Amino acid sequence: MFYYLRAFGVYLAIGMLMGCGGSQPTTGAPSTVVQPATRAPAQSFRGYYSAKFTDAVGSTLPFSSLCLRFMPSGAWHSVPPNTFDNGTYLISSNELFASAQAPWSPVIYATLQGTINGAQGSGSYIVMQPTGPLYSGGTFTLARAGKKHC
Repeated sequence: MFYYLRAFGVYLAIGMLMGCGGSQPTTGAPSTVVQPATRAPAQSFRGYYSAKFTDAVGSTLPFSSLCLRFMPSGAWHSVPPNTFDNGTYLISSNELFASAQAPWSPVIYATLQGTINGAQGSGSYIVMQPTGPLYSGGTFTLARAGKKHC
């Protein structure tokens, strides 16, 4: 009996999910609370930032601080660009989503995710090996260094 009730529950859940598909009528005006993500971030977040990295899991990074350059086009890299290169970033509200490659041998991929404003930011980072396993992970902080250098 238990199996029949469980099967009925699964079919009921599937039916409810299928009923939720398709277009739904909207009632009222769309909300203006949500800010869409922008490919070219606000001009207040560009220039050079001093970044400090704190390892929490995996291997220790070969650096604990870097100079990072964020450009209005949505591109970023470390200065000099031998640590993180070919990076892209996106800002939605005050949330930063960034990824780049580290041109080590073999190439390693990094992601940064956190909260930022024009002067500072903080969040988590993950550095992955090309085959997928974690290389390192932890936290980072950013502080504006200037528009021309760190």
